[in-house]
Amino acid sequence: EGLGHLRKLGVNQENNESSNIVKKSINFIDQEIIESYRNLKDRVARAKRSLDDKNIRSLDLHYLYARSYFLDDYKIRHSEVYNYYLGQAEKYWIDFSLYEQAMICLILNRNDKTQVADEILRSLKERSILHEELGRYWKTNRGYGWNQHPIEMQSVMIELFAELNEDQAVIDELRIWLLKNKQTNSWKTTKSTAAAIYALMINKDGASNSWLTDNQQVQISYGSNNATVDFDKAQEGTLYVK
Repeated sequence: EGLGHLRKLGVNQENNESSNIVKKSINFIDQEIIESYRNLKDRVARAKRSLDDKNIRSLDLHYLYARSYFLDDYKIRHSEVYNYYLGQAEKYWIDFSLYEQAMICLILNRNDKTQVADEILRSLKERSILHEELGRYWKTNRGYGWNQHPIEMQSVMIELFAELNEDQAVIDELRIWLLKNKQTNSWKTTKSTAAAIYALMINKDGASNSWLTDNQQVQISYGSNNATVDFDKAQEGTLYVK
């Protein structure tokens, strides 16, 4: 997933070492999902259940999401397995958390299943909360599972709304919540931090992100006086000055 994010941002991964890491990683997760499918078929047969029932887990969704960044140049090794879990995600999307629904929406859109993807996007937008100061967000139950982290969920939402060409104003509202959260909380893990930075850097249609390019100098005033203060050049991206 992390390598997929870098690719999405245009980070060059063509050197031999990076290409080898990507290739080995994809081969590994492809083999794992194939083995998982074999075990699933055995369990279903023993329990006399149907493969048409809901048999997809959160981890299977994460596989589909990570794999969706590498569909063009890394061929799916076992199309029956891949299409089975893709169909399960499409059929049972409403049974998952908001975070996972956003991931499913991205997965389906990248696999040309745009009708259901558009339906999920509309549903997610309708359930969002817009606050004048806090921006746009969702009420969720926090927990310790990977799919219960609010920062990573908000980051995936930003990616989703940017990729499906939602209004820029909506994308900015989502970013406001992310930054407002940072004012009073820490991004608790390195994965959350990386996800948040990714969400702040991506933009719809590949356009430049003005949030990271505005380089105006800080102005200071006290009382009725305006002070002229020389700062170092703002750090690119963070706009940090001293």
